[in-house]
Amino acid sequence: MPDYTPAMPDDALETLLEDGPVHVASLDDLAHLAARLPGLEEWVHTMEVNERRAEREVGRLDLAMMGLDGEDEWDIPLEPARMRALLDEKITAMRETGASFRMELWMGETDE
Repeated sequence: MPDYTPAMPDDALETLLEDGPVHVASLDDLAHLAARLPGLEEWVHTMEVNERRAEREVGRLDLAMMGLDGEDEWDIPLEPARMRALLDEKITAMRETGASFRMELWMGETDE
């Protein structure tokens, strides 16, 4: 699975996002990626989050972004700002735990 790195140029990031899930190693990297997605007309569709303790994964959580976590609103690709706000809320909640995480992200395109 390809890894996201903040130093990655936009053209390499666009290619990375086309290839399926993207591995993100930290919450800082996730926040950095989230800030870049609107300019690429992309948003996070689904995240698989694995909590890590002492280099061991201790739990997994699948976070679906479609339907805004259970709401039946499927027009969200037309609302990238709303999707970004939801992702920011998830990042904040994960930071508050004090844990570290490994994440796999699947993207959606704003113009779908």
